Amino acid sequence: MSLVKDVIQSVARQGEITHDFTVKGLKFVIRSLATEEQILADGMVDTGKIRKKYGAENLMTLSDTIQKYRTIAMVALATKTVNGKSPVDEEATLEEQYKQRQEFVDELMSLGSAFMDAVIREYNKLGVKEREFYQDVDENIKK
Repeated sequence: MSLVKDVIQSVARQGEITHDFTVKGLKFVIRSLATEEQILADGMVDTGKIRKKYGAENLMTLSDTIQKYRTIAMVALATKTVNGKSPVDEEATLEEQYKQRQEFVDELMSLGSAFMDAVIREYNKLGVKEREFYQDVDENIKK
């Protein structure tokens, strides 16, 4: 059995690439997001409200803030558990779960800028894990 097949089967068993971390006593387990879920995160960010707050004269701050909020929305969608509990009712409809995730975005943002920065750094580590995984698969396929 090839290494590639072993790796692919291992990921298939796990179902996803995950990353766990703790920030301010909250232990998160997050998973990688599909492209559609990343796009959904854009819809969770009220860019009109952000534009009104920062105005067009400060485009760098505006762009940075929108990206920060978008990443927090992706974290909210990617979170499997916080302190061992799902942030949504798993038996609720998808529409209700979406609303619960939106509330979770608001909760994460209310914890302050330093908290959001730490969570974003950890979320970016998940991206590194994904890239390394696919790079390893690619290298093993070439062998």
